[in-house]
Amino acid sequence: MEHSRQEFTDDEAGKQEQLAFDAKNLIAIAEAQSAKLGKVIDPIDFSRREDDDISALRTAIAKEQGKVNPAVQDSGTPAPELSPEQLWLGQLEARFNLLPQLHKNIQWIDVEKSLKADPESMLKLQALDEKGHSMNVFGEENGEFIFASAWDNYEQVSKDHRNIVFDKKAEDNMCNGNATDIAKALGVDLADPKLHEQLIRAIKVNGWAWLKTDEATRKIGAAFHGDHDGVYRNLANYHVDNGSFRAALRVKKIA
Repeated sequence: MEHSRQEFTDDEAGKQEQLAFDAKNLIAIAEAQSAKLGKVIDPIDFSRREDDDISALRTAIAKEQGKVNPAVQDSGTPAPELSPEQLWLGQLEARFNLLPQLHKNIQWIDVEKSLKADPESMLKLQALDEKGHSMNVFGEENGEFIFASAWDNYEQVSKDHRNIVFDKKAEDNMCNGNATDIAKALGVDLADPKLHEQLIRAIKVNGWAWLKTDEATRKIGAAFHGDHDGVYRNLANYHVDNGSFRAALRVKKIA
C-alpha cells in the first residue's frame, strides 16, 4: 500500500510550539546540571541553535522559566567546567526524563552506568546527537537498552542526513546519499518500524524517516518509512528535504 505524501507547512504556530519544546528541554538540562554542581546554569548555554535563533529562544526560555522553580540558588562560586561526556550525559538525561512513556520502568541510573561501561557505544550515540537525532531510550530487551532517534521535527536533523534515499542501489545525483550507508558508517542500524510507531504514540512528529526494511519489500523497489501517521512503504529512491532516517543502537545493560 502506497501512502500519499503530505507536505508540512512551516507556520508560525509550529515554530512557537517547537521553541517552547526546545526551551523546556534546555531548562531541564540546565536544572539537572545546576543541581549537581550547586550553581545555576543558563539554559541557553546548552543550545545548538544558530545565532539568529538565539533571541527567540531566550524569549521562550524566559516564558517557560516563569512556570518553573530554579533547581538551586546561585551559591556565588564558579561552576566547574563540564567535560564533553558530562555535558552530553546531562543532555541525554534531560531528554530521557522528558519522554518517560518511551521507557517505562527503566531508571536513568542504570542507563548511565551501562553507557559509561561501553564508551564505544556512547561515542556512537554522541555522533548521532551531533547530527540532530535526539537519541533516547525506547525500552529494554534481552538484557540490552534500545536507543533510537527521537527527533520530532526534521529541521532538527543535519542537512547531510536529509534528502536521502534508502540505500546505495536507489541513489541518484540529486540526493545526499542513502540512509543504509550513513547508518552503517556510524556503526548503527536503521530503527525497526515498531520504534517509530512507539515514538508517534508519545509525541507529534513533523517529517518522515527511512526505517529498517525486509528483503522481500526491498526486492519490489520499496522500503519502509515512518511519518506522523504511521509506517508505510515508499519507493526506495524517493527523497525530499523533510525526509531523514531513524537510527538504532543496542547497549548491554549493566546490573
